[in-house]
Amino acid sequence: MNAISFPEYLKIVGEYDRYMGLDLFGRSAKADYDAISACYEDYVLVGGYPEITSAFLEGFDRSEIDELQNELYEKIVNESWKYLIERLDFDA
Repeated sequence: MNAISFPEYLKIVGEYDRYMGLDLFGRSAKADYDAISACYEDYVLVGGYPEITSAFLEGFDRSEIDELQNELYEKIVNESWKYLIERLDFDA
């Protein structure tokens, strides 16, 4: 289970070209920096996980996004726990 990178997210939302065109020394339009900053805030909200990103882009509200994240994190913890138990059993 891998998260998508911020540039991958920008490609999905159609802002990648704007991002790549930003001047690193602040000479681009403020609106461009603001748009990319807003995309980053959204990216952080969804955590970069494809299922949650998709739900966000489909218009799920914040509580639905939170619920999906909690379910995902629970799966991650459970799978990690299983792996650790198996490793402990193997090492014993």
